[in-house]
Amino acid sequence: SDVCSSDLVTSITAYAFVLNNLHSITLSSSVTSIGANAFERCNAATIYISSSVTTIGTTAFYNSPSKVTVAPASTKFASDATYGIVYGLTTGSKTSVVAASTSTTFSGLDYTIPSTVTSIGTYAFAYNNLHSVTTTSVTNVGTYAFSTCNIPSISILSPVTVMGGNAFSAANTTSVNLTGVINISGSNVFANSKITSLTLSSSLTTIGVSAFNTFSSLAAITIPASVTTIGAAEFYNCAALITVDAANPNYSSDASGVFFDKNKTNLIAVPISLTGSYTIPATVTTVSANAFSFTKLTSVTIPSSVTSIGASAFLNIAAANLTQIHAQGSTPSAITLGATVFSGLSAAKVIIWVADAATTTLYKAAAQWLAYPVVRELSASTIAVATPGTLSTLVTAAEKTAWTSITVTGTLDATDFKFLNGMTKLTSVDLSGVTSIAAYTGTGGPVATSTVYPANEIPQYSFNGKTLITNIVLPSCITSIGQYAFKGTAITTMNSIPDAVTSIGANAFENCTSLTTVHLPTSLTTIPYYG
Repeated sequence: SDVCSSDLVTSITAYAFVLNNLHSITLSSSVTSIGANAFERCNAATIYISSSVTTIGTTAFYNSPSKVTVAPASTKFASDATYGIVYGLTTGSKTSVVAASTSTTFSGLDYTIPSTVTSIGTYAFAYNNLHSVTTTSVTNVGTYAFSTCNIPSISILSPVTVMGGNAFSAANTTSVNLTGVINISGSNVFANSKITSLTLSSSLTTIGVSAFNTFSSLAAITIPASVTTIGAAEFYNCAALITVDAANPNYSSDASGVFFDKNKTNLIAVPISLTGSYTIPATVTTVSANAFSFTKLTSVTIPSSVTSIGASAFLNIAAANLTQIHAQGSTPSAITLGATVFSGLSAAKVIIWVADAATTTLYKAAAQWLAYPVVRELSASTIAVATPGTLSTLVTAAEKTAWTSITVTGTLDATDFKFLNGMTKLTSVDLSGVTSIAAYTGTGGPVATSTVYPANEIPQYSFNGKTLITNIVLPSCITSIGQYAFKGTAITTMNSIPDAVTSIGANAFENCTSLTTVHLPTSLTTIPYYG
């Protein structure tokens, strides 16, 4: 249907035609004002605005595909049928973009904003489908101006001093060129956008709060030397690797794309795309709130220089990936922790690594740290066993499942080898410092049933099935190797069989498919079948 407003109607109230499906709407000459969101998502093919209208409310045509025509005699507004644009007029000149039709009719068009236009209104291009928009005159971009738009390319080449919040939020835009913009002060300007190419002005001075919040599509961003102010949480949940111009007086970055203050004393943000291990520079004293939130790192090293970690600094740091936090400070109380620093991390996956046993005790008792297993660093994993059968008392349960290598010295027996077999992540075992292996009889050795284990023999089944182990250094005290001792391991060479060894048990190296070299001592007298 077509509708024409009555001459008695003087204003169109807010939301009056929201979601309306009339064929056309004509406003009579009695109408002087149009309320906010009056034609929101209105699907009328055409809307005719009479010259009597002097006021159009904010987002009056929000997400409407209608083609709006303004009476030529209007002194307040004008329209452009070619691009579906409604302008605001000042003394007869087009000075603002009020609204742009979301109709796909305009999707192939490249639109250049007239040179007289200095401002783009709130939600003006929201949901718009033009092919490109370019301006060399706009100085004020309203809030949500391009939010959720489907415009592949946007170029703002003029000296914009006001950039409203969420200006490009959730925009389905490929390329945004802001080489004229000197102030991006609004919050969440690029939040959730799909931009893959972003160019900032060399004259840009300010970037607002949460500007790049949840910005996952951009691979890299360069912060110009001119930027002096960046708001809080600016790169929260942002994937882009950050490069700061070396001449910037206030900020810096490192080779990993991590964002810092100028002197790298404050680590501000880590891109969520960062993977693998990351060591915080020793210059850093403060880790900002949310700095590592949502990253995909598997390991983070915190140097002893750090004295403060902000709230939620490690929030949901890819809980499925992060397994190690290496805390190099010897006293956890020396680090001031914000609220819920490790929120979202799983105690079943994350392990805190510290320098030594004394430090382990402190971290196990410290607030927030105590929620996670604390183990000694591998550099501290040399264990001296004074009494055979006591290795299990010298390695914590957390270390037993965390350590990938161990060096053992002293005197062992078969029960100690059973403990080594139970260390699930071992790849390397160094027994070169073991001075003797005591005889043992019982069920506590590698074999579940009661078994006799001779002195100075690598007990039978010691490393049976340890498929992760690639390196074993044997002690010089041994005279024999028990059956199935290394069956199924991933060892590649066996260069350390001592000269005192006279016998190797059956199947000792069975299924060692990676083993390429074995150096046999001249003392060896017996190698049984399948040895």
